[in-house]
This record gives sequence, structure tokens and C-alpha cells, in this order.
Amino acid sequence: MRTAIHLLVALSVFAVLPAAEAQEAPDVAAPTTITGDLLRRTSPVIDPYEPLGLGAGTFSAFPALTVGVDAATNDGGGGASASVSVTPELTLRSNWSRHQATFDVRGTYRRPLTGGQSAMDAAANAALRLDLADQWTADFAAGYGYDQQSATDPDTPGGLDARPGIHAFSGSAGLAGGAGRVQTALTATVERTVYENGRSGGASVDQGYRTNTRAQVTGRLGLRTGVVTPFVEASLARRQYDRVLDNNGLRRSVTELAAVGGLSFAHGERLSGEASTGWLQAWVDDPALADVGTWTADGSLVWAASPLTTVTAGFATSLSPTTSASSSGTLRREATTGIAYAWRPNVTLTADAAAALVDYLGRGRRDTELRLGLGAAWRPNRLAEISARYEHERVASTNAGSSYGDHAVRLQMRLQR
Repeated sequence: MRTAIHLLVALSVFAVLPAAEAQEAPDVAAPTTITGDLLRRTSPVIDPYEPLGLGAGTFSAFPALTVGVDAATNDGGGGASASVSVTPELTLRSNWSRHQATFDVRGTYRRPLTGGQSAMDAAANAALRLDLADQWTADFAAGYGYDQQSATDPDTPGGLDARPGIHAFSGSAGLAGGAGRVQTALTATVERTVYENGRSGGASVDQGYRTNTRAQVTGRLGLRTGVVTPFVEASLARRQYDRVLDNNGLRRSVTELAAVGGLSFAHGERLSGEASTGWLQAWVDDPALADVGTWTADGSLVWAASPLTTVTAGFATSLSPTTSASSSGTLRREATTGIAYAWRPNVTLTADAAAALVDYLGRGRRDTELRLGLGAAWRPNRLAEISARYEHERVASTNAGSSYGDHAVRLQMRLQR
């Protein structure tokens, strides 16, 4: 732990050494006037603490490396822990006058300082937006993610020697636009999740029955009335497992239908978001598993309360699969809120909170989760950011032995270009 802290201090000293980027004082370039014309052209605002990136043809590349130290009093209810992590990442962003493409890749390696196994995760995502005629756009995206199963997940088999990996593949295509006040959008997505087999005492623990593919089609119709756009949305999805029967002999594939109505709103750069509510119905193939029908509420809000203060909020409803022989899935309802305050041009203070109700359908278990966080970030120049965060988490569960409280701190040093 002490060695990791010394490493962060050394990197911090290196980052704040005088550099050409740190000497760029003006935030706004002086406006220039066109002689003989009433028009005035003002250069865009330039943040002296934002990375400039590297030129790569018609793209800009933004590499970064983050080194962090984490410590928790009761990590996931499993006792005290401390770890160091390294996260390299790279973002490519197009500089085209029309259309836009982005590519992001990142990975994290985490090594415990208090005993235990190392962990890693990674992700790669690509997105392409094509600007068509009459304000129509076509959006395409593809992604890959790697993570390891959590030891606190009720669906993770017990007694494993190590945490097995999870591979997630995704792809989507969408078309959005409208005519006059009518707004329409149609999106198709495909997600495939592959679970690696585990090992216990050297013997293989099969998890192939959890591998599945989910396909969904979503359509939206809205009527623009100015700041507010009322809309209706419907989606049809199918989750198909590779194996017809799972380890309990159940046909767990499911068909989902959702219908919602809501409002989206945008008022310049100060206020944007949407809110919707509706109904989700899920039909499980096996009659031994109960179908799921529930109301849903989803939404998001971004409010620039002042030039220095931004408030965010959100709420979401989700239904995720499970391996329990008595359950059709896990229903989660979550609400989040946060505030960010720019105390200085290069210092940001944050506070956030989240509350969730998790219902393990058919298991007789319900968890209530609460999380509170405080953070601060300092950017000495374009090349670095130093951040600290405190987080308190509390879980109250109807399942014996699953309730816990945790206090965690994180210190990070990010080098960027």
C-alpha cells in the first residue's frame, strides 16, 4: 500500500512540472472583426486544461493512462481490502465536417495488496453516425466487453478456484428523423453474452447453459411542440439461450414486450432529458417459471443550474436473467442524482447518491441498496488529472448474511495527451 502511494506521489510531481501547456492562460481568444462588415467572428472557447490529442489523419487520438489506489473497509461484504490498478485507454474521434466516428478501447488490471486474486476487465466500442438529408441520421455501433463474475453475485457458482470470465458482444443500427413536427426513430440491437466455465478443486464447472443472445427492436414516435416532445415507444425482444435446457432442466429463453409513453425536453444547453413510464411483460418458455409483468419508469436529466454547477438525475427499471430454479429473473429499480461544481477552472467538486430496490423474483429475497459519494478532481495542466473519491455503500437484504455496510476511498492519477 505504501509503495503504491509513493508511486502516485512521484507521478503527481512529474505531472505538475512546468510545461508549455500549463502556460496557456487565456480561455477565450480575442475576437476579430471583418473590415467593412457588421459581422463579428469570435474564436471558440478553448479550455486550457482539456487534452488536445494527437493528429492521426482525419482523426484525433486521445491516449491516457490512469493509476489508482483503492481501499475499502468491507468490500462487497467480504471484509477489508486494498488494491492498485492500472488503466490504459485510447479514444479516436473523427474531425469530419459531416458524419462522425468514434472508437474507444480501455482495460484495467487490478492487483490486491491485502491478499486475493488479481482481476481485470476491458472494453472496446466503435460508433458511426451518418448525417443524411433533411435532418435524418443513421447510427451504427459495435462493442466488446470482458469482465469477471462477482463472488457476491447469487448466480455465481460457489467454491470456485477463480472468477470465470464473461465476454459481451453487442451491435446496433438505428435510423432517426422526421417530417415537420413528427419525430420517429427505429433501432435494432443484438447482444451476446458468453460465460466461461469455472474450476473448483481442479475440476471444470460447466456454465455453458448461461450463454445467450438477446435481440431487440425498438420504435419511437414523437410530436415536437417546442421545448417538450411527447412520445410513445414500443420494443420487442427475445433472449435465446444456446442450450434449450439449463442446469436445472428448465427452458429459460424469454420473450419481452414493453410499451411506454413519456416526454423528452431540451432548452438550449441549460436543460435536457426525458422521462417515461409504461409496462414490461416477459413470457418465459418453461411453464414452471412464472411470467413477469411490471410497471416501468425510466428517465434522465441534465441541468446546468449555473455556469459553474451541473445537476444530473436518472431513474431506470431493468429485468436481468438468473440461474435460480425458482426465479424468472431479477428486477431492479434504481434512482441516481449528482451535482458537479467547478470551484476553479481546473478544480471540480462532486457529490452523488444512488438508491436501488432489487427484487429476486421467486426467491423471497429483496435488497435495498444505498450509495453516497464525494469527489474532487484537480487538473494542473492539460497532461494530468489528480482525483480523490470517498464512497459509502449500505445494503439491507432480507436474505440472512447478505446485509453489509462499506466505506471506500480512491486516489487516482491520470496522464493524458
